[in-house]
Amino acid sequence: MAIYFGTDFAETFAGTGGDDSIFAEGGDDIILASGGADKIDGGTGRDTLILSGRKSDYSIVTSFDSYLGSSAVLRDLRASFADGILITGDVEILQFADGIIEVDKPSQPDFPTFPELDLPPGFLALSNENISENMSVGTIVGTLSAIDPEGKALTYHLNGTGSGFAIAGDKLVTTKAFDFEKMGFFKEIIIQIEVRDPSGQSTSQPFFIKILDVVDQITGSVRGDTLRGGSGADVISGLAGNDKLLAGEGADQLIGGVGQDTLTGGIGADRFIFQSILDSKIKQMDMITDFNLAQKDKIDLSLIDANSKVQGDQSFVYLGSKAFTGKGGELRFEKAKSDTYIYGDVNGDKKADFAIQLDDAVALSKGYFIL
Repeated sequence: MAIYFGTDFAETFAGTGGDDSIFAEGGDDIILASGGADKIDGGTGRDTLILSGRKSDYSIVTSFDSYLGSSAVLRDLRASFADGILITGDVEILQFADGIIEVDKPSQPDFPTFPELDLPPGFLALSNENISENMSVGTIVGTLSAIDPEGKALTYHLNGTGSGFAIAGDKLVTTKAFDFEKMGFFKEIIIQIEVRDPSGQSTSQPFFIKILDVVDQITGSVRGDTLRGGSGADVISGLAGNDKLLAGEGADQLIGGVGQDTLTGGIGADRFIFQSILDSKIKQMDMITDFNLAQKDKIDLSLIDANSKVQGDQSFVYLGSKAFTGKGGELRFEKAKSDTYIYGDVNGDKKADFAIQLDDAVALSKGYFIL
């Protein structure tokens, strides 16, 4: 099946042998019959459709109107069905092996008429092919549409079962909730939809329904929890207690909360968020087990008022490995043999008010923080 568009100049068109659509536009064009159920719009100009057989090899219905122009419906009656079925508009000349028919000449001889053709519906479409994970059963994915050449009422059918979808009227709906993290590598489901007219003529085609990831909100309690994320972008919050947060794959946000927490971001650009100096005390400091510079992990301290000596919400001043100066609102780090410690002084007494441990020796820079 192919669609061809012409220009304002005279051209020659030949289809593919499938169900083609040809829009010749301007010029005196030539169209070669090529099999299949073709729809041809000659446009302006005096256009010619060339057929391979004699006039008697076809059923032919023609009409001409001074306002609407010329039209014709032809069906190849030969066993080979070489020229297929052709529906034309604004094609003025039908050229056969034994002569021509000028459709735009009202005085032309009449040819026998035949029963109306019953062609299969076409242009099957679905208005939307995406759905978010965790949507409830019965959620509408999209609306189906198609065109019947004879204008008949159409019905839609889903071929096969167990896909997680069903058809209700002209709507594709879900029959289960999808879990993005459990779908494996391919996040699409292929379904085959068929459209039928009342006489049983039908067309079917596949549709690829993409399942979209939704950020999972995973929240702990006041106790020590072990919280696990999936393969998508998760927000994991431990609240109180000595929690273990295991994010898995994806660009995750880990919020340990109050207590001595262990944070593991996994694969992806993760953000380790500290909302208060109480989230990681000196004697109960949180540990980040896999802070990865190459994966663009970040330590987010932007919610902490860095300097209690100054009114308003202040950001930290990053000192690198230098000592505190007593100004308050300062952040520094110390790299040990196999660990790295991050210290913050918020009151200007040159002593750390909170600390974070990285379970690796890392040379940090300002760019690894959100201050």
